[in-house]
Amino acid sequence: MPRENPWQGIGTASGSRIRARRVSEMLKHDFYWATNVDGQYTFLLQVESDPGEWGPVPELRGITVGYYRNARQVQLILNDRADWEMFLVLCNDLIQAADECVTPRDIMDSLMARLMRWQRLLSRGPRKIMDDRAIRGLIGELLFLRDELVPQFGARAVEFWQGPERLPQDFAVGGYLFELKTHLVGDAPKIYISSPSQLWSGGSPLFVVVIPLAHCGRHSPGMVTLSRLVEQLTQMIVGKPQLEVLESRLIEFGYFPFPEYEDATYAASPPKWYEVRIGFPKIAENAIPPGVEDAKYAIRTIACEPFEAKPDWKVVMENLK
Repeated sequence: MPRENPWQGIGTASGSRIRARRVSEMLKHDFYWATNVDGQYTFLLQVESDPGEWGPVPELRGITVGYYRNARQVQLILNDRADWEMFLVLCNDLIQAADECVTPRDIMDSLMARLMRWQRLLSRGPRKIMDDRAIRGLIGELLFLRDELVPQFGARAVEFWQGPERLPQDFAVGGYLFELKTHLVGDAPKIYISSPSQLWSGGSPLFVVVIPLAHCGRHSPGMVTLSRLVEQLTQMIVGKPQLEVLESRLIEFGYFPFPEYEDATYAASPPKWYEVRIGFPKIAENAIPPGVEDAKYAIRTIACEPFEAKPDWKVVMENLK
């Protein structure tokens, strides 16, 4: 569903002033949609009293951040109007973070923390919404983190996630490798191998984990969305240094917290685990002729059933010591 542009209809300011419209009378604090003399989209916060010194002001790609202590005002100015949807997501996140704060100092501290996070999110420029296959792929990897690795290894589990770094397998844990696949219920019973190297382990134990996903309603039992999984994982490791690692991996993957991700609702079934050992249906490394590149293929899941197996997590932990 298209989002409404809150800056439309405000018009362009004249002279050194800005034109502004309050975001909502229901909010505790004074947030405004505004435009400046150059017609640039602006987000403004006016605090009631002097919050004290605040800085350094984070530098956000594509956005100018200004803090005017004497005027008790924070301004964010979007450099390119074409990026207004991204800017709107950012502004709404700041509103949510700051509106529950009580004192001006608390408000400014909350804004600083969020702007530092957005500095990382925007480090590679504005993002586009991922397609359905990419959404399901990321959901699968985050489910594996949430349900398997974090309960076993705590916040450290995030460091095992290497899928966003474009390495052959999605996770490497103490010499054990894990490749995550999602299967959309109703599709052909196959798993798709985007590169033969995904099933080459160099002698290390390798497991393929297949998570079935089904489209479902918002109130279905076990319903997951991409944005909710990100929030759940964030809460699981909040206060740990691995939180920054998680954010960095999400950036590498191409994730940006667009609200549209809440519309992609799935129910996840228990995963199937397969060990890639001798006889597993795959293209062997020595079967690829020189010069052949970008090979992709599919494997019928029924052919994987004789290889069903899960790792012994106690042994995996011993390998980490």
